[in-house]
Amino acid sequence: MKTYPLPLPLPLPLPLPLPLPLPLPPLPPPLPLPLPPLPLPPLPLPLPPLPLPPLPLPLPPLPLPLPLPPLPLPPLPLPLLEPTVGAAAGCDLLILILGN
Repeated sequence: MKTYPLPLPLPLPLPLPLPLPLPLPPLPPPLPLPLPPLPLPPLPLPLPPLPLPPLPLPLPPLPLPLPLPPLPLPPLPLPLLEPTVGAAAGCDLLILILGN
């Protein structure tokens, strides 16, 4: 850890002579006695709650459209496969399912 030398203390200046205190301004006159509280205007009576409009009857559920039958897919042309044996047969099947 690097340390730095402390700076030399500066010589203190000679104290300046204190100025003579100025005369204080006169105190303000005492405050008058507290005023009585002002009468509050009468509070208005609480208003009756406004009548809520009648809630509409729940609407009947909308009829759902009939589901469309699934579109027939055209038959996929199967690539010609050479007969294979063992694990290679499984690879051909995966290629058929997943595509190239």
